[in-house]
Amino acid sequence: MSVSILRALRYTGFGQFFATGDGCWDMTNFLEPAGEAATTAEGVLVLSATPELGRVPGSSNFAERYAARFGPIGNYAVYSYNSARVLIAAIKAAADEAKRYPSRRDVTAAMRKLRFKGIAHGDPVEWDEKGDNLAAVTALNVVESGYFRQVAEIPRTPG
Repeated sequence: MSVSILRALRYTGFGQFFATGDGCWDMTNFLEPAGEAATTAEGVLVLSATPELGRVPGSSNFAERYAARFGPIGNYAVYSYNSARVLIAAIKAAADEAKRYPSRRDVTAAMRKLRFKGIAHGDPVEWDEKGDNLAAVTALNVVESGYFRQVAEIPRTPG
């Protein structure tokens, strides 16, 4: 949908910056179909929930392994991998503490205490009293030469 809107806007002469959400941080479904429309006029700004590959140690290695097995890496792959690892760590911590098969309540309690350094954020994942991820960031990406390039990273604002 965003590709169609972007192409229609460029066709009609709309040259202003086009900003879109993280669902468009996608080579196959956004950037390639958008073609020149993504780089003409003032360009395109795309948000993402993780820093660009390579900024966080381990993210480039993960992306290479992912691409070899599944093809081009998608928007949420790094975040999904990190989330699964966080959940597994919480289950393990809950089982170790409970000395039995952990309940959902045990896992939730362990998750709230967890401080986990993964590949999706520069800071370790941990939660505030409301359950918000303190490591969360929004990365701002522009399109250059057919690729996304991160130009800024905005940390989560507490509160």
